[in-house]
Amino acid sequence: MSYYPISSWCPQGSVLGPLLFSIYTSPISTTAQSQHVRLHQYADDTQLFLALSPANCTQTISVLQSCLNSLHIWFCENGMALNPNKSVAILFGTSQRLKSLSWFKSVNVAGAVIPLSDKVKILGGTLDANLTMAPHVKALSSSCFYHIRSFRQIRPSLDDSMAASVASALISYRLHQLNSILYGTPLKHTSRLQRIQHAVACTSILVLLHCLQMNLNPIE
Repeated sequence: MSYYPISSWCPQGSVLGPLLFSIYTSPISTTAQSQHVRLHQYADDTQLFLALSPANCTQTISVLQSCLNSLHIWFCENGMALNPNKSVAILFGTSQRLKSLSWFKSVNVAGAVIPLSDKVKILGGTLDANLTMAPHVKALSSSCFYHIRSFRQIRPSLDDSMAASVASALISYRLHQLNSILYGTPLKHTSRLQRIQHAVACTSILVLLHCLQMNLNPIE
């Protein structure tokens, strides 16, 4: 058995763990901002993003790649590593704009080529390249109907109060979670979520389901 000295560590699950990790990785934001790259951080996930325009597309992509290289160096110097297998790259835009950038197909992360994906999952929401929200609605519908079918098996054994609590825990919170990102999506997508509410009602659940305010100004 071999032993190696550890110069820095934090007990897993400790109360100070998240705070200490945020402090330890704070130079990530400094590195990105120094190259005018915007970012979001959540726990050990970091999102880098830039706005592209036809006038400076090539230059902007070079800046993003330079930032990725700088972050890779920082991670290596501070005992951390980027995981290319969990890294995702995506280009958002209209179909016409994406066609004009068809030559841009990948980015390099820690020496690994990451091809552009057609969708990405961020904090429970699935965003597609055209921001139609169709993949998100599809995944949400599948999850909700799965739990509705499971719930129907135990509904006869529950009283109304318990049924309302279980329905809220299994289904309602999924409909309300991230529903703000569905504002302005086509009616054909949001109508699928309305069918979920109708399916819940058919199980004779005495629970008030808040109506999703997503049909305002629908895009046809």
